[in-house]
Amino acid sequence: MIKIAFADPHISEDSLLELEEIFTEICTAKGDLLIMLGDYYESSKPTAKELEFGTKWAYFFKKIYKKVVFVKGNHDKDREGSVVDYLQYLGIEIVNEYVDDEGIFYSHFMTDKSTYEYGTYYKKISELKKYNFVMLGHQHCVSEDTQILTESGWKYHTELKSTDEIATVNMKKKQIEYQPILDIHKYNYNGKLLEFEKRALVTPNHRMILHKKGANSLNVKLANQINQGNRIVLNIKDWGVRYNKCSNKWAELIGYIIGDGSYENIKTSYFSVRIRTELFICKKVIEKM
Repeated sequence: MIKIAFADPHISEDSLLELEEIFTEICTAKGDLLIMLGDYYESSKPTAKELEFGTKWAYFFKKIYKKVVFVKGNHDKDREGSVVDYLQYLGIEIVNEYVDDEGIFYSHFMTDKSTYEYGTYYKKISELKKYNFVMLGHQHCVSEDTQILTESGWKYHTELKSTDEIATVNMKKKQIEYQPILDIHKYNYNGKLLEFEKRALVTPNHRMILHKKGANSLNVKLANQINQGNRIVLNIKDWGVRYNKCSNKWAELIGYIIGDGSYENIKTSYFSVRIRTELFICKKVIEKM
């Protein structure tokens, strides 16, 4: 049996063109079981245009695949239930979680291993060990030009190695802890991005860490739920982080600046550096960085 899973399309009026291409590709793939891992719609109260689009493609999915399963996501739900419940009348199975005949578990939530980063979870990793494989939706993203703090400095996702440890936030201790990378997920996105203080560019459902108002503690909000009164924790100085590693190339360049050069602050966050060392030597060092 061929199984195809996809997650978090977040159908909204400004993403219909891209989703049209993605859903067309899903329909041209030859498979027996199709599973959607939650957040079919961006809102629990989609517009008429979004409902028409989502219903049309759900009908196509059911017509092409022998079995279609939709997992409920947090964006699909409100106090009255889930907005995708009506799709059961097209023959689609609507569930909170699903286990197939090969012991593969499908759902839409964070695990306890994400609690320090996101502040919430639904199941513990230990509860999932009985399954042969686990597929979860609900992951949240930043733009591709976002740098990630590692023990050896800031890196783009393309520069990360499996041996790197990255900075995470211990929500209880309110401090940075370096943890090993479990996996890196990359995909195309054509929806809205939200920018915070010209430092973070994230999807609307990305979880942001805030200083809790009136209390000496931290909490978490989705990016699209943050208002002007919230204090977002973006400045790494808030955590008292100190780098304890420096590459040989950086050390060599800093040595030239300290021993044979000078610098001046020409703007608030820009510096002019002058080095009397032969230009070709410094150029070689910079090219290797």
